[in-house]
Amino acid sequence: MSWTILHTCGLLILAAASGCATGTEPTPIRDESAPFQTSALRYIFADDGTLWVADIPLTYLNTRSSAVRIDYCGTAVERREGGTWKSVLSYPCPTASGATTDSIAPGAQVPFVYSIRSAHAPNTYPRIPSPLAGVYRIVFVIRERRMPSPDLIVWEAVPSIDARRSNEFALALPP
Repeated sequence: MSWTILHTCGLLILAAASGCATGTEPTPIRDESAPFQTSALRYIFADDGTLWVADIPLTYLNTRSSAVRIDYCGTAVERREGGTWKSVLSYPCPTASGATTDSIAPGAQVPFVYSIRSAHAPNTYPRIPSPLAGVYRIVFVIRERRMPSPDLIVWEAVPSIDARRSNEFALALPP
């Protein structure tokens, strides 16, 4: 099964300020333990004239013992600052029911694309604090299927960040 999910629930907005770094950060080392794996370790924003655009291809491997769903409401883009991770972007939910994938069986791999977009216009929201270039990861909301009784299915949030994160990747502006 192959899915393409272009996340456009909101725009990642950033004023293109003079002096922004273009990406001299070292390329991260791939962490194979992350359940979400990016196709590359370094991405460069493309400029379409009004937006900076970074499409991040990922593959999710469901290592849980039950079926899961990826819930895009509450998914956060985090940037490494020093030795800690800081949430710099979380898109609002497009509907009251959220935006989720179909059920993903245990052991299944699902490829998709998570799109980060950044407007050129100043004084816009939401905004990733400067500098834009850096080392990032995406922390998804995962819901695991539970059956507390034969006639009741519940989708419980998986609390562990290690079970919901991508590997680290670098984002940079074009040179």
